[in-house]
Amino acid sequence: MFPLPQDGGVSYRQECGLDLPSVWPRLWLVLPDTARAEIKEAREAVSEATTLAGWAVLYVAVAYLWWPAFLLVAGLFLTARQRGRRAVQAYALLVEAAPRLHASDLARSLGFDHTGPLDARTGQAMTLPVQVQGHLIPLTVGWPRQR
Repeated sequence: MFPLPQDGGVSYRQECGLDLPSVWPRLWLVLPDTARAEIKEAREAVSEATTLAGWAVLYVAVAYLWWPAFLLVAGLFLTARQRGRRAVQAYALLVEAAPRLHASDLARSLGFDHTGPLDARTGQAMTLPVQVQGHLIPLTVGWPRQR
């Protein structure tokens, strides 16, 4: 359904200087309601697929006592696997897209005068105050060094 990113790609921190684990809670607050709803819905789909896989594991005990239940276990497991793969893929794409689309909104809410795509200098400058290291911003003036 969705293409998976290939190995060897550049991380968002390397590309934009933004440390997503640190910035995500603040980014979540500036996301529009529609984006948050889509991410929540995708996360719920992951939970539902995981619950279905859990039921498959529980039915193994029944299948041990009554062999035809193995058909139920196999069906539940295959369905959970298929739904889980699709749900995790959709969730990952949405979580990856959120900072690409809304990092500029976060930059403006943090007091940076920024428009357009996020560059490494602005991303690093946004990460430092969020990590309570705002005093290091003057040290990043020449960062990243051009090769």
